[in-house]
Amino acid sequence: MSGLRTYGGYGLWENEPLKTPAFTVTGLDSKQPRLLEFTCVEKKLAGSVVVKRDDKGPLVVKLVPAAALTGRLVTPEGKPVVDGELMALQRTIDQPQPRNADPTVGSLPDRIRPDKDGKFRIEGLVPGLTYYLGFVKGMYGHQLGGAAGGKLTFEQGQTRDLGDVVVKPIE
Repeated sequence: MSGLRTYGGYGLWENEPLKTPAFTVTGLDSKQPRLLEFTCVEKKLAGSVVVKRDDKGPLVVKLVPAAALTGRLVTPEGKPVVDGELMALQRTIDQPQPRNADPTVGSLPDRIRPDKDGKFRIEGLVPGLTYYLGFVKGMYGHQLGGAAGGKLTFEQGQTRDLGDVVVKPIE
C-alpha cells in the first residue's frame, strides 16, 4: 500500500502489508489531495482512492484485477540492457517533474531491474491510473523509446507487452 505517509507530497510504499482492512492516513495537506494505492500480489488485485484532508472516513477501496507490463530493455544496437532500474515518474522524463504529486499518476512499489536478457515484468498496476516510466543506470537518467517513454494506462486484468524497449542516454 502506498500513501499512508508522504514525503514531499509523494506517497511512500509501506514495507509490510496491512494486517487488517483498517488503516490510518497521516499528514494530509489541506491544499494537496493524495493518491492511495493498494495491491494484493497473491490475488493479483489492485485499487486506488484519492483522499483530501477534509474527507470523512471510512474510505472504501475496491480492488480489481491488476494490470501488468512486460518488455525487454535493449541498447540502440539491440543488445540487452541488464543493469539499471525502471522507475515510475510523475511525467515523461523529458518534462520537468512537478513540485506536487498528481493524484492520477501511479507509482511502483519498487524499482524494477531487468533480468540477464533485459526482460522485465511489472505487476500490480492499478487500472485507470496513468504511469510514466524512467530508467536509471548509476546516477544517470535514460530515455525509454516507443510506448514505454510516454503515458501508459491499463484496463482491468490487462497484460501489455512492449516488446523491445530502446534505452538511450538523455541528450
